[in-house]
Amino acid sequence: MKKIIAFSLVLVILCSMVFSASAVEFTPSVEKKDAPEIVPIESEDGTEHDAIVYDKDGKEEILVDKGDIIELVVTSVAQKDQAMIAEITEILDNAEKQVGGAEHMGKLSPDMYEALRKYKEASSDPLVKTIVVEDFVCTDLFDVSLVENREVIYALENGQKITFQLQTNLKPGDVFFIINNCTGEEWNVVDSYVLDENGVLTITVSQLCPWIIVRPFLNDEPSGPDSPQTGYNSTNILYFATGFAALSLGLASVYFVSKKKANKH
Repeated sequence: MKKIIAFSLVLVILCSMVFSASAVEFTPSVEKKDAPEIVPIESEDGTEHDAIVYDKDGKEEILVDKGDIIELVVTSVAQKDQAMIAEITEILDNAEKQVGGAEHMGKLSPDMYEALRKYKEASSDPLVKTIVVEDFVCTDLFDVSLVENREVIYALENGQKITFQLQTNLKPGDVFFIINNCTGEEWNVVDSYVLDENGVLTITVSQLCPWIIVRPFLNDEPSGPDSPQTGYNSTNILYFATGFAALSLGLASVYFVSKKKANKH
């Protein structure tokens, strides 16, 4: 009997540990994540740079590198207090409040409904067909800015576009959306990107601002998140673990009471 009880308790602990590890791997807390690393991009002359700014005619205008007058700076919400300039800290503060305060991703970005509808329509995966907007959680929150002289944010002019690359843990076939907020208020789904087999995102946009990457908890994962910001819900496993522990403790109580009565006789 002692062995059964001990084994049951070990199972409870192991289940909790396995669940926690898998959840952290899938949607690590945005408050603890580093920003995606910049992957060099090749210009027309074959040299590599952090980013390339194009003019309204699509010609290379600015080659952006670290240490130049204009730098590409990527800052995660976890690093906001160490941001290069105070303006980025303020931007991430605002973004974090908006994401954390949203009931679900559809409330944060109504664009999600139409984006998901189109994604499901194009997919033949029956599991994808079951996904709803409320299943999505924020797995990354970071700001991308051009900073001039390490003092102020450099704003792209009308007609200019910037292309840059970020290393992610995404892979082709993953269900995800990229959303940004360049107005300070509205979060919009972005479709101007390419993801390669190594998880490198190539993004081309006319504005830089805070970004989030959102992914769903599918059917074989927890039924729903506590909030769009953390992407973590331990309710189901807690119910299971608590019930299992209670059963084990109950069995232990019955065993020891029975043994005590037997000893008296």
